[in-house]
Amino acid sequence: MFKFNDRLKQILILSLIILLVILSIKELVLFLPGILGALTFYILSRANYFQLVYNKKWKKGNAAFLYIIYYLILLGIPIFLAVTLVSPKVNALLSDPTAVVDSMKQAIAQVQQKAGVNFISEKSLSNSLEKAAAYIPSILNSTANLITNLIIMLFFLYYMLYYGTNIEKTLVKMIPLKNENTNLLASETKD
Repeated sequence: MFKFNDRLKQILILSLIILLVILSIKELVLFLPGILGALTFYILSRANYFQLVYNKKWKKGNAAFLYIIYYLILLGIPIFLAVTLVSPKVNALLSDPTAVVDSMKQAIAQVQQKAGVNFISEKSLSNSLEKAAAYIPSILNSTANLITNLIIMLFFLYYMLYYGTNIEKTLVKMIPLKNENTNLLASETKD
């Protein structure tokens, strides 16, 4: 039988472990898209990767590196083009915001003059531009977050490909399902 102090110690240790798990998940939720992206790409490229390694006799590292380069090109080029196309506009806005405001005022004045209706007042225009300027730092932060998740995704993908068979064997042992359901799940993700 357990004494009261032993039970209290067990409850405190379990509470501490649960608290640490919750804290870890809370702090690492920023990197969750990268991990899920790596898992998705692993499932998509798993069959072809194993064919390269086991049928074509490629080294695991070389085959994994090939897939990393492939996904880097596949994802990196659109991101690079988007940043390249958007950054001059953002730089122009940040360097001379009054010129952008003046051109917006002129365009709105022309539209209002031709339509004969007053769409936007001077005050609402300046409020809208202030709100838009407040979003620029969050957009830049989102771009940095996207690049960080891309790097994390490629890092995890490399190790998931390299140690894929070991990971799968460990997961099959750990999954709390019947063997037939585990086999069904494995066959669904293999195809």
